Amino acid sequence: MLKVLIFISMLIGLCLSSQYTPIPVIPDGLIIGDNPNLVIEAFYDIFCPGSRESYNIFKTVVETLEKDSFTYIIHQFPLTYHKNAFAASAGFKYIWKSISQEAAYKYQGLLLNNLEQFTDLATLNMKQSEVDQKIVDLVKVGLPQYQIDTNGLLNSMKPGTPENIETRKSWKYGTSRSVSGTPTIFVNGVLFDKGEELSAQQWIQYIRNRKQQN
Repeated sequence: MLKVLIFISMLIGLCLSSQYTPIPVIPDGLIIGDNPNLVIEAFYDIFCPGSRESYNIFKTVVETLEKDSFTYIIHQFPLTYHKNAFAASAGFKYIWKSISQEAAYKYQGLLLNNLEQFTDLATLNMKQSEVDQKIVDLVKVGLPQYQIDTNGLLNSMKPGTPENIETRKSWKYGTSRSVSGTPTIFVNGVLFDKGEELSAQQWIQYIRNRKQQN
């Protein structure tokens, strides 16, 4: 009986040990700005209406304030009930890696601001490959200045690609920080309660006040 209990304990230990969050090769998240004393992190789903609103609010904040006012980090957190978000997030990883951080940032904005085309209902009768191609076609039209390799982008959204694996790691990283929905905002590592409800002007004032304190 004792041997059985020991064996069961070992199995449980193995299962638990396999659930640790993978350590990313580089810190997770796209980084904008340069103030280590004020770090604002946003976890976004690339096809979430709330994420779109928050993204556009912070776009105004970033464009208004000086670069050293705060550090803004965008994390990918594709929600399981937005079936097209995971592949699109893998595309984000591909563009960031192959083109630039700026191109990935613009890609996220492009998809968020056109998310109605990619809702579960809008793509109900489409194959995943057709949805992926629709994303690529939008990128061709919306981001021509970056000359993105559309074949590479399309391939990156397939299961098992390096970008797919990186997206899994980003999702696991979010869950390790108790993220369960989007947008979720952290300030200096602490969950900012109802941060998604602040307007651009309120964020600008908050950041200016914090910068004065430093």
